[in-house]
Amino acid sequence: MYLIRPNQSNCYQDTIKDRAIEMPLWLLLMSNLFRNARIIDAEADNLSNEQVKDIVKDNKVIILATGSHPSAHVQALDSAQELSKCLTNAHVYNWLSFNPLNVGCPDYSKLDLNKYRTHGWHCPDKNKRSPYASIFTSISCPFNCNFCTIKSFYNSPYKKRQTSLVVEDVYTLYRLGVRNIKIMDELFLVMNNSIETLGFLLSDIGKEMNMWGYARIDTVNKKNLKSANKMGVTWLGIGIESGNESIRNDMLKGKFRNERIKEVIKMIQDAGIKVGANYIFGFWEDTLGTMQETLDFAKELNTEYANFYCLNVYPGTPVENNFKEIGVDMPTKSIGHAQLSEYFKPFPTKTLTGKQVLNFRDNAYKEYYNTNNTLRRIYG
Repeated sequence: MYLIRPNQSNCYQDTIKDRAIEMPLWLLLMSNLFRNARIIDAEADNLSNEQVKDIVKDNKVIILATGSHPSAHVQALDSAQELSKCLTNAHVYNWLSFNPLNVGCPDYSKLDLNKYRTHGWHCPDKNKRSPYASIFTSISCPFNCNFCTIKSFYNSPYKKRQTSLVVEDVYTLYRLGVRNIKIMDELFLVMNNSIETLGFLLSDIGKEMNMWGYARIDTVNKKNLKSANKMGVTWLGIGIESGNESIRNDMLKGKFRNERIKEVIKMIQDAGIKVGANYIFGFWEDTLGTMQETLDFAKELNTEYANFYCLNVYPGTPVENNFKEIGVDMPTKSIGHAQLSEYFKPFPTKTLTGKQVLNFRDNAYKEYYNTNNTLRRIYG
């Protein structure tokens, strides 16, 4: 029995050399369900489909299409299906076919964690980016952003994991020499009292850890930031998405105003935690003017790191239905959703072509990092 993550290197072009390599956490948890199951990480080992075929022969295979973020399962489907065509007894899933809350802790010893490396911004010393691992404290998401497909991956409403299991995972990784950890949750800081407990139970090793996770503007407060800092959280990824308040309200991201965003970013930084802010260009109501608002707001916030994306119209989301009603063509292949792929299909807005949106995104990267003293402010 083999559990396989397919090779998706075609999603990243030349950035494959520098990007993080995430461990296949969900495959590792799935392996708890099968005696003697072997994991093949074709992406980390850069294996071709033929090489995988030579390894598995006629054995039963489960291929799980996923990515560094749970929503990335959409773009991974092509690679998984192409691999399955080479094999005689393969089943493909691009959602979790089991409940990860019911299978105990992952056995991290099944993987060579030195194969995995964290992001350059998370650990700028390239000699210390490995080993790298992931944990999770909850599944799914309690919110309903109309462009997100995370719930279709988990096939579950938002649920919290038992805190003692999270603590066990962190200590296991600590004993294995891992200090760089990703918290896989969509919204780590929604755990409320669990965060306070984690901060207390992990405070003895917290200063040695280098963890990062996701949060929302409306789930951050001084109390949970203090606890997160105690357990070793050094970075938070925050979805700001748009600098235009009207557009942000339309996509159900939240009714918080720009002034509140500024306050929360400062609150995070004052707690000793760095911010990786995420922005999206290309919402249907976006114009060159509103996208410039977003870029200007990003430059004003001047967070330690920033990601810029084009809107991805994922299958099964409310925004996909809206775009279909308007008559916008959808990608015919899943790799068309891969932001860094040469096959990425950028979507138009009411007044802009997809190419204009993509060009704006690419220029935004250059303008932001050429003019802002972000990472240089921290790392010199």
